[in-house]
Amino acid sequence: MAWYMWALLGALIWGFHYPMLGRVMQVASPITVYFIPTILLLLGLPLYYKTLIRDFQSILAASTEIKVMTIVIAFTSIIASVSVYKAISSSNATVASLIPQNPQNLRGNIC
Repeated sequence: MAWYMWALLGALIWGFHYPMLGRVMQVASPITVYFIPTILLLLGLPLYYKTLIRDFQSILAASTEIKVMTIVIAFTSIIASVSVYKAISSSNATVASLIPQNPQNLRGNIC
């Protein structure tokens, strides 16, 4: 499948994801919402065990720059996700999804 089809699929999934996330955030904290997909990933771990071992060995053998970048990616992913969850729980999913795309159009409409 071409890259733009994957991008379109991702955008469509996020379109469904945001409103559902807004509803779930009314009854659950961001850490719980973030932990549930982690459980699913752990359940799928046996399917990708060899790939994970190979990738970890590659990262450990890589330069310090790659190791640091891998750690930074992990932290920034968590921070970005929690930030989106906080934005959705503080406002609504539609407004939160528009802010990163074009904040100039929303001036005066928030708060």
